[in-house]
Amino acid sequence: MESGVLTLKDPRPEVIGRSWNYFVGVSAQQFQPEGRVTNDLNNTFDLGQQGQTLMPGIEFGVISQDFYANSILLNFGAQLKGSFSSQSVAVTYPSGQVIDDARLNTTLFSVGPTFAARWERYDWLTFIFTPEFGSLRYTQTSSSSYGQFSKSAAYRALTAGFDFKVADKVSVFTTYSQRDLDDSQLALQKDNFELGTKVTW
Repeated sequence: MESGVLTLKDPRPEVIGRSWNYFVGVSAQQFQPEGRVTNDLNNTFDLGQQGQTLMPGIEFGVISQDFYANSILLNFGAQLKGSFSSQSVAVTYPSGQVIDDARLNTTLFSVGPTFAARWERYDWLTFIFTPEFGSLRYTQTSSSSYGQFSKSAAYRALTAGFDFKVADKVSVFTTYSQRDLDDSQLALQKDNFELGTKVTW
């Protein structure tokens, strides 16, 4: 009772009727293009010569309500994730002329199940594990067909990390991914760290 105003709060926890929660998140990672690409004009490009770039990403998914296993809370669900980067690159003709408008665009897209576990006593910290099945695409654009190409390949990844709860429905997370690309010419960083934040409701 303060200043003549009475505030009442229901002590019971919030009851969620549905079986699933939804989440959406944004993230960022340092990305290094790798591999060699030959376009339709038989021009070969070494992607490893390009520098690192910042790759933002977005993810959507569903996660189950808590399952109790003694003092451990377990969840499972599925997620869909996409990341994109674009960087200016140098392309030179055999004559020495430089194409100054070429850009290398990289797209990562993946889906997979996700599993989470946390101790009931420390419910602000969650361990996350996600097997991913995805697609990598390198696309280089240019005003000259000499500097253009588009190549893609499938990859698999195992991602593990921690989710830190900072508010009722908001958390920040960090993950480590081990990736394996199904291609003999293209390449993808095998070890990668990512930082992000997400909202769950």
